[in-house]
Amino acid sequence: MIYLKRQGKRNPFWRHAISLGTAASLSACASFNRDGPPLHPIDPDSIADAVPRYEPISPQGNPKSYAINGKTYFIQNSADGYAAKGIASWYGSKFHGRTTSNGETYDMYAMTAAHTTLPIPTYAQVTNLDNGRTVVVRINDRGPFHDNRLIDLSYAAAMKLDMAHKGTATVEVRTLIPPANGTSPGKMLSQATLSRQKQAQNRRYIQMGAFRERQNAQNLISKVTPQLDTEPKLSEHRTHKGLIYRVRLGPFQNTQQIENIQEQLGKMGIKNYFVVTEP
Repeated sequence: MIYLKRQGKRNPFWRHAISLGTAASLSACASFNRDGPPLHPIDPDSIADAVPRYEPISPQGNPKSYAINGKTYFIQNSADGYAAKGIASWYGSKFHGRTTSNGETYDMYAMTAAHTTLPIPTYAQVTNLDNGRTVVVRINDRGPFHDNRLIDLSYAAAMKLDMAHKGTATVEVRTLIPPANGTSPGKMLSQATLSRQKQAQNRRYIQMGAFRERQNAQNLISKVTPQLDTEPKLSEHRTHKGLIYRVRLGPFQNTQQIENIQEQLGKMGIKNYFVVTEP
């Protein structure tokens, strides 16, 4: 991945995705800054899929066509009925916090993706054909500009598809088209509902532990609470293996809040935690 600039002005698709999926390819590209996962891993079981909802086409990121490295890409008039198979890659910490093609901020913990020609935003179901895992992402960026790449996923989406460690995977991409009138015929989704959906997609937690025994979770809370600015919360979560008790901090609405807590945890010598995104 590199950033492209036109002569005299910034290219709206400056995030130029190339094959940087594996550690070997990263180390071999001395001219590029290293991309990779966050400093602390995230729990894929706690990542919520993007929630498809009607959105108008973004005023940014949707020209009729654009050219990268001598190749011209034409934006599709509609995402309806799109289905394709190919190679997926992912992008992470190098681009976290930078601007996507439609002017939003790239969040490697959110369920998003980049595509060369689908309208922005578009919701899509991505299936890892190597293991059958499926996720739903919101496409809000352009890329990857490499002949053998179909889609570039966020780190969170790659984790949930169990492909982050490998770097790439063979996938099937199918677009999901929500009705323009929302979930009720003849009635648009209210602004309050849209706001809740957006907040749910961006809500993040720091998970400090998950325990089979409730007392163990309570012991952790008692130990760390006096040293933190915010009190951990205990929640019950039912899995196929039974009930577990999770200890979490949050929710957090921005990266700075998370970094402040991570600094506090580091001073306490606590390293085994996850950053998770879910409604």
